[in-house]
Amino acid sequence: MKRGTKRVIGNVLVGAVLIGIFGLLTVSHLDPGFLKNNQELTSQANAGTPIVQGPVVPKALPTQEVTTAAELRSSQIMAVEAGRPEAAWDKHCVAWDFAQTEKNPSPESKQAMKIWLGSHEASCPDAIAWPDYFVQVFSASGAGELTVLLEPEAATEKLLGNPVYSGLEKHAQDIAERLAAELPELREVTMKIESSPQELSVAIN
Repeated sequence: MKRGTKRVIGNVLVGAVLIGIFGLLTVSHLDPGFLKNNQELTSQANAGTPIVQGPVVPKALPTQEVTTAAELRSSQIMAVEAGRPEAAWDKHCVAWDFAQTEKNPSPESKQAMKIWLGSHEASCPDAIAWPDYFVQVFSASGAGELTVLLEPEAATEKLLGNPVYSGLEKHAQDIAERLAAELPELREVTMKIESSPQELSVAIN
């Protein structure tokens, strides 16, 4: 094809495109709604568009005190699903009184537990930070000996070799220091982990 012929064809095509654009602009000017979205068609098209999920709202923790074993289990499940560690699920102490009904038989152990919790400004161990939330029960005798039983999960947390916590000895010493001023007769604190041979005693001078 000759160069002149190509030039003619190119000019014709450019002219056709310009005429088309001019025509669209003319129609748009005469009919403002020509290039606008059809609201009905737009809503139909958007009907299948996925909804963007908003911020995740944290699940609420149980706040109603439990009085039965069924309520205890239900509250525990609810707290774990909300993200609490199983060993520290009872942050709001809704089950503490119910669970302790048969665990602190002696007045000495009850007094020691009350003093210790008060020193943390807490109503139950689960309201205290790790590793204190592992505490289950205090048992004491009139001879000045206190035994602190920790939950089985304490063994899996490696309290005897954790680099950020020097083990049962430090835990026992901390409890002893918090009790010493109000329980001068206390002479020894023993830490035990349920279902584990791990235990350690600290003498109080």
